Amino acid sequence: MFLSTAAGQTTFTEGGGFQDWHKYWNQIAVTEPWRLNQVYTEPYGAQTNFREIKKEDGSHADDPTVDLFITTERDEPLYMFFKTENQSKVNLWLADQWNDDPYLMENKDGTQATSLGAYFEGDNYKILYIGQYPAGQQLQLRMTLLTDQAGTKEKYTIIKDFFFCHFDSDLFEQDIQYLKQNQWELTKYGGRTLEGKITAGEGQIMMTSIPAEPGWKVWVDGKRYQVNVTEDGQTVTQDFNTLFQSMIGVELTPGEHTVKMKYTPPGLTTGLFLLLCGLFCCYMFYVYDKEHNAVWLLMAKNRKQGIYELPYDEEPDPDQKKKQYVSEKTKAAVKEEAKAEAKAELAGDMIADELKKLKELMDDGVLTKEEFDEQKKKLLNKTK
Repeated sequence: MFLSTAAGQTTFTEGGGFQDWHKYWNQIAVTEPWRLNQVYTEPYGAQTNFREIKKEDGSHADDPTVDLFITTERDEPLYMFFKTENQSKVNLWLADQWNDDPYLMENKDGTQATSLGAYFEGDNYKILYIGQYPAGQQLQLRMTLLTDQAGTKEKYTIIKDFFFCHFDSDLFEQDIQYLKQNQWELTKYGGRTLEGKITAGEGQIMMTSIPAEPGWKVWVDGKRYQVNVTEDGQTVTQDFNTLFQSMIGVELTPGEHTVKMKYTPPGLTTGLFLLLCGLFCCYMFYVYDKEHNAVWLLMAKNRKQGIYELPYDEEPDPDQKKKQYVSEKTKAAVKEEAKAEAKAELAGDMIADELKKLKELMDDGVLTKEEFDEQKKKLLNKTK
């Protein structure tokens, strides 16, 4: 129904249900009864359990089989699918005739039936292609029950339904080609936005492969698209049509349209608002702390006085180096002190030289002891 609806080949009832559609798969009935050989059946819920009839000594049956008989109705590819909720491996064989002998499985030309391999095992649990035969062809499918490699497992399998279907490949290809004529030609693709042009036919619905998740919004020809749907007896407004309970669809009138789709993650707006509120609160805490915190206030007071040292509640650890901030005034004072020390050191050197010369004059007899002491006293008084 998905492809048929996308191609505009599905009609609906007044209540919105499916009325008619293109049928690509056409099921054919299995001729009853099944033929059981060394097998018996018993109900297993809504399924049927096919179990081997063991020998009197309790050992496995030699070749427990189930034969299914079908007659093709169309000259189209034929597929099969066995539905189950409890898979147990079986082998499949196909013959192009009905064999009356339950122990015989041959084709019309006398050759052995074709093996279709194992079913209900790994990737083989799927829709299986049988072949293509003319209409009215009788086919016999044999299902052989198996045990495990050790031979300890009972031979059985559980099946709910047998499906044999013709596939109308011509009708399928026809609708595929029709869809290719009316694709959504994207003109903008990036970020969270999709935009493009599409031409819709009579009764068509624009179908996408985009999951029908909250956050998507649609605009058709610049106008916001919304649709009223009934859920549990109540009418609700949605931002798009939900197709097959999984994908986004847009109902369009015939003609060319510009369709825009934009995705905003649910909660994104709320998240951004809360983020801004958090940043504002952090700023207000900073302002309040700056105006009321004792350390901040002390630092501001010291800066006004030209003191840039960090305040410590306790004496700093002598072994730990701490960076100090020295004002320009402190630097100037240190510089002047250094100049004074240099000047005093120079004066001291000059006095020492003068005293040395006076001592030499006294030793040579030029000056008396009293004259030396008097000159020495004068020099020392100059340094005070």
